[in-house]
Amino acid sequence: MAYKRPIRHEKKIVKMYGEGSSLREIAFIEGCHKTTIKRRLERAGVKMRDVGPLPGRKSTVPWTDKEKAESMKYLYGMTPEGYSETHKLQNGKCAICGKKLPAEWGHGVHIDHCHKTKKVRGLLCPKCNIGLGQFGDNSEHLLTAASYIVSFDKWRL
Repeated sequence: MAYKRPIRHEKKIVKMYGEGSSLREIAFIEGCHKTTIKRRLERAGVKMRDVGPLPGRKSTVPWTDKEKAESMKYLYGMTPEGYSETHKLQNGKCAICGKKLPAEWGHGVHIDHCHKTKKVRGLLCPKCNIGLGQFGDNSEHLLTAASYIVSFDKWRL
């Protein structure tokens, strides 16, 4: 039979959850998996919040390498080895502007992918990724914007 913590301990977890702590943060503090925390909260009669982070709030718990790898695989179908390979193929630079990118996936690098096919196209810096997103990945609009910039530069000279 599995060991169950006493109910008084669950009051602490219920209080932390009620104050806005995420399951992941509570699990980090308690030294167990977030599913265990969720089960304890449900056993204590707590109604669970909707899935996803609270608006305007970021977790304070650092991601483990395993969590990063799982997230990368889930979101982009890419492994950390695949990221390293792509990073090496691009010489550690953004595929559009050539800005230097970090060697590990995290802040400062975006994995660009086709939203229709879900295939990875390359690694981009945040500015280039946002720029593509503003054009909705529409190549015609991007080419029109580029010709607009070029024509303006010619006109200005």
